[in-house]
Amino acid sequence: MIELRAKFEGRVHGVGFRATTAELARKLNLKGVVSNKSDGSVELIAQGEKPALEELIAQLQALFGKKYIEKFHLQYLKPAKIFFHFSIE
Repeated sequence: MIELRAKFEGRVHGVGFRATTAELARKLNLKGVVSNKSDGSVELIAQGEKPALEELIAQLQALFGKKYIEKFHLQYLKPAKIFFHFSIE
């Protein structure tokens, strides 16, 4: 298991981004959290197998694409904390 930390920038507030991310993550059996940040970005912390994490990012890009996501940053790390479910903050 690895952890993906992602930051999405653009028009990602008020468009269902967090709810969609949570739904997709749960379908892919990922654990973690997605939250709005005060700077207008969305932060994602997801844990699971790398192919499932990559599929999550691919699906988010397909659904929201350049219309909403201007840029994003991804980091794959060793988990510092273990999540037991996927939540929205």
